[in-house]
Amino acid sequence: MDGEARIPAAAKWAREDVEALMALPFAELIFRAAEVHREHHNPNEVQASRLLSIKTGGCPEDCGYCSQSAHFKTGLKASKLMDKEVVLAEAKRAKTEGASRFCMGAAWRSPKDRDMGELCAMVAEVKEMGLETCMTLGMLSEDQAQQLSDAGLDYYNHNIDTSPEYYDQVISTRTFQDRIDTLDKVRGAGMKVCCGGIVGMGEKVEDRAGFLLALANMTPPPESVPINSLMPIEGTPLGDSEPVGAIDFARLVAVARILMPQSYVRLSVIDRLTRFYRERKVQPYAAYEASRLAGEEMDEARRRLAEIMGVDTDEVSFGPSTTQNTYVLAQAFGQMLKAGDAIIVTNQDHEANSGPWRRLADRGIEIREWSIDRDTGHLPLDGLKTLLDEKVKLVCFPHCSNIVAEINPVTEICELARAAGAYACVDGVSYVPHGLPNVAALGADIYLFSAYKTYGPHQGVMVLRREVGEALPNQGHFFNADLLYKRLTPAGPDHAQVAACAGMADYMEALYAHHHGGEASALEKGVVVHDLMRAHEKMLLQPILDYVADKNSVRLLGPRIAEGRAPTVAMAANESGAALAEKLASKGVMASGGSFYGIRCLEAQGIDPQHGALRVSFVHYTSQDEVSKMLNALDDVL
Repeated sequence: MDGEARIPAAAKWAREDVEALMALPFAELIFRAAEVHREHHNPNEVQASRLLSIKTGGCPEDCGYCSQSAHFKTGLKASKLMDKEVVLAEAKRAKTEGASRFCMGAAWRSPKDRDMGELCAMVAEVKEMGLETCMTLGMLSEDQAQQLSDAGLDYYNHNIDTSPEYYDQVISTRTFQDRIDTLDKVRGAGMKVCCGGIVGMGEKVEDRAGFLLALANMTPPPESVPINSLMPIEGTPLGDSEPVGAIDFARLVAVARILMPQSYVRLSVIDRLTRFYRERKVQPYAAYEASRLAGEEMDEARRRLAEIMGVDTDEVSFGPSTTQNTYVLAQAFGQMLKAGDAIIVTNQDHEANSGPWRRLADRGIEIREWSIDRDTGHLPLDGLKTLLDEKVKLVCFPHCSNIVAEINPVTEICELARAAGAYACVDGVSYVPHGLPNVAALGADIYLFSAYKTYGPHQGVMVLRREVGEALPNQGHFFNADLLYKRLTPAGPDHAQVAACAGMADYMEALYAHHHGGEASALEKGVVVHDLMRAHEKMLLQPILDYVADKNSVRLLGPRIAEGRAPTVAMAANESGAALAEKLASKGVMASGGSFYGIRCLEAQGIDPQHGALRVSFVHYTSQDEVSKMLNALDDVL
């Protein structure tokens, strides 16, 4: 074939066809996949689905990736089959929030005949709501498959998990053929097939090709193909697996699209944003449907983010950016405070949580600087304690600096501020990409972050706890003074982007459902996802810190231990940060050089902001291979 990828005229694909597709240059592969997608699907439509675990844990299978297996100690408690009325309430909520497909999953090897009546009733009543239905219950008998089909089930999900050749490396309590047998029964009963699998379980590239080949050569191929990237769960045999890199995962999805052109490849912010612009782009909160739905989606975003962060819904506000939100806050504090009152700021911060407050000196407000250690970048608590007295009304500091990256002890700092009679304003922009925090537990009065750095659209998100929000002068329209979430919003935010922020919660929910599962509150799910992200990032971060700290030609900024910092690694070298970043770009590594709006932070560590620093950073979906590539590139340029 000489490396050329061909599209066979026959229905069957050969292994060499799949491997050739996977070997295509990335840009060419994405282009071909997009062409195929546009030929068979509306490129501007994405189906929104909701997955509910209706029976969690206690599964007798030993799938090496799954926290729901009874074979492994993951801390997950087994539950009984969920009550039908609870399922229906969740389905109704899903539809209200924009889903058109509702999937119900139970952790069984196979369902008991005694449960079939209840399961079929769930299917029938969810379908009556106008939702497309899907279930995954394990292996089925012919009679069980027929019962589900007769109840109106649209899709049955039964994943093949991986390639036939690699299957026994992941699961021993069933065979690959067991999966195929159930899929045959599903087809025979007249239902559509939802079938995919997981990558990142230690398989090789040829196993991924074999996995896609097995799916594509089904007759017919599955109508729905979920492709998942494993997030390792502690306590499972695959808990130490290296995740698949973003590019490799995108490559797999693109090949799946080409191999199965008519299937839905199931992969949450973009679809919401697209839907709002296409179907809801009107003034929200009127009685007609488009307007009513627009308002409901905006409210949903606020409510769901608030639930994850442990605060009241009206304590969450949206604005054009975190910087602009901070300027509005500073305006309000400037009106409330009097000459002689004091505000503490740091020189570790991004300018957005420093400059707006420093400008209040023009109003006679005293600005006190909590300074970092020149050698370590650390903010010493003793330094804060010496600045606190009865004049201090506000303490502003970062959850972690975008240069030093040390995770500051937010709870302790907030307690010190509160004991002195001051409010605490925390800039979370550099921390939140690594997990939404439980703001209530942190004790912050104000917590700010940027949605676009947290898998969302370009909006600033501000948590304003009730006490401080009601004490500050209203900055919004006079008739909105009684609405907490509008008091610090002087102009209307972008409605579509606010609504799309619910996709951030969708993403957290999807990560929780895939890697943990089980009934839990939104706050509890957020904590689990936060901890999953942090665990993976710390594992990848420590070798990078060791490499940079041991390199004589550069200076690592911030702590050397991964436990106490975010995966943002800034370093100073003889060559400018911008020049080094340009060299890394030529080697396929995305990094930045400059001052990163942290001029005060660099100067405080003796670094010329014009010379700047080099900064590399990553998040939870970064792979070990990508980190190795970056370290090799660094070795070449430093």
